[in-house]
Amino acid sequence: MWPIMFATSLHPSMNAIPSFPGKVVDWIPVDVAASTITDLLTTSSSETRYEVHNIVNPKRIKWEELIEMLRIEKEVEVVSMREWVERLNGLADEGVSPDDVPGLKLLQFFENMVGEGEEEERVFETGKTEGVSGALAACEAFNGRWVKKNVGVWREGGFLK
Repeated sequence: MWPIMFATSLHPSMNAIPSFPGKVVDWIPVDVAASTITDLLTTSSSETRYEVHNIVNPKRIKWEELIEMLRIEKEVEVVSMREWVERLNGLADEGVSPDDVPGLKLLQFFENMVGEGEEEERVFETGKTEGVSGALAACEAFNGRWVKKNVGVWREGGFLK
């Protein structure tokens, strides 16, 4: 849903992204996730049959930092989630196709998100997982290179207008 939100936010008819005060970004690249899972499966840290591991980025950033990274790719207005959904509803009312603005496919989902992200978000403990997985321990914080790469792939594939 995040790529759909970004593609919708960067679309010329929208050109706005939700602010989500208090939201943190703890995303990791798929190759780091895969390496972490491999590390967990091939390293037995105890004799228990079942352990819980959080596979999220231990070096979290604020949502506002992600917005600034996206704004390097394209200047967008920062609005509340309520305003963002109202704009998306306006495009639906105008008959804009979900093929043009992908967020229209998830309109109900986004409507349900109004009011979320306004309080401090839950932080997942990763110390145990980092102790088992060098891949997760070495993972960088979400950064501008990753944003640029994702946006480039989305543009090349026609996902981003």
